[in-house]
Amino acid sequence: MEMHLNQEFYNVEDGIVSVLKGSEKALYDNKARLYEKLVSSEFYNKFMWGTTIQDYAGFATLAYNSANGKILDIGCGGLVQTHKIYARNRHEVVLLDNSIEMLKIGKERLMEQSIPFPGKITLLHADAIKLPFDDNHFESVVSFGMLHMFDNKTEFINEGLRVLAEGGEFYFSCLTTDRKRGGRYLRFLYKRGEVGTPIAINDLLGLFPSTLKRLEHYVKGNMLFVHGQK
Repeated sequence: MEMHLNQEFYNVEDGIVSVLKGSEKALYDNKARLYEKLVSSEFYNKFMWGTTIQDYAGFATLAYNSANGKILDIGCGGLVQTHKIYARNRHEVVLLDNSIEMLKIGKERLMEQSIPFPGKITLLHADAIKLPFDDNHFESVVSFGMLHMFDNKTEFINEGLRVLAEGGEFYFSCLTTDRKRGGRYLRFLYKRGEVGTPIAINDLLGLFPSTLKRLEHYVKGNMLFVHGQK
């Protein structure tokens, strides 16, 4: 896949490209595989967040099925819940994360599904707040379970929408504080520096621009699923 980046880049390995310095390490590089094991646990998701793996996979499937053109997945992680969706890919897709270790895990999962590298999918090592793309570059922008990792959620949302073409669709999901058990745990993780500032559903919805053509949402446990059109 030919990417049009507006920053200098280098090849990490086949299928993985970086616009960050090789010495930069992400928070989850050293514990990526442990984190992946945790988030793929049905018990953990049900007990802590009141969700199921199927909730996440269903939202990702909805996002993919609505796509019509180039897709950007911001904070793709190790693709624990999305690799089978991207395995049947027919679009040009950029899977972005600031952890090279996560991208390598994602690549392993895709290769198990016989995805060729290089091909229509590129894994990109980059910063979600400084996306290396021009305005209006993608027809679809998605981010699954990443928004709660940031303190400045408005900056994250606006940067994702910046690279989304007019009329394009976005799909974001974010953990919120409204369900008590998950809310308490989210605040505990925040104190440990594991996530960004916890936020309630209505406060998060208020961060999206009023100029959007459409904004819809639904809630499962502590997870808010938001989708709309620019």
